[in-house]
Amino acid sequence: MPVKIDVNKELGALEICMAGDASVFEWKGILRRSLDIYSRQGIAKVLIDARKLARPPNAIELFEFTRMLPGVMQFAIFISNWSDKDILFLETVAYNRGLNVKVFHKRNDGIEWLGLV
Repeated sequence: MPVKIDVNKELGALEICMAGDASVFEWKGILRRSLDIYSRQGIAKVLIDARKLARPPNAIELFEFTRMLPGVMQFAIFISNWSDKDILFLETVAYNRGLNVKVFHKRNDGIEWLGLV
């Protein structure tokens, strides 16, 4: 499956993995599930690993992705081959929507930013 979600009990966070040709529709479903986990378990910190996506999302996909993010949660997104322009676009759109989102190249940096260490 191109998108999966797990609860990392050790960190007290949700972990979402996106791989291959995961579509915006799959992202939407997994984010809906993350909100359900938040409402049942109170887990508000999310690690999104997008390093295994077949290609970086385009601007429209990034815009739609931020529209789907629940505002009650904090998201650290791990990437590998995105342009600086795409990173800035995602973070700016998220910020303008009042979301707590940051993009990282290193997993440990995102974990630290979420305050999970």
